[in-house]
Amino acid sequence: ETWSFTTLNNPPTKAILIAPENEATDVPVDVALEWQASTDPDGDAITYNVLLMEADNPPVSVVASEITELTFSPRLERGITYIWQISSIDEYGA
Repeated sequence: ETWSFTTLNNPPTKAILIAPENEATDVPVDVALEWQASTDPDGDAITYNVLLMEADNPPVSVVASEITELTFSPRLERGITYIWQISSIDEYGA
């Protein structure tokens, strides 16, 4: 008789957004998005996806994926309100 099982993979903690501040205005178009690193309870390697969209023009689009840095400088246009989010993903997809 053969038994099967699946091991548990815990997801990393959420990244904490640092800059620009929420509801910031007059942000330069060459801004660097910054966040605090996530941690993984299993010690797995973590990468980040940057999601960015115009507030008045969804949908969300991933503008950078599988990055290891804690900053990203997107190409922005003047006079637009943006919404952004960081997704933390461990090496096993959690």
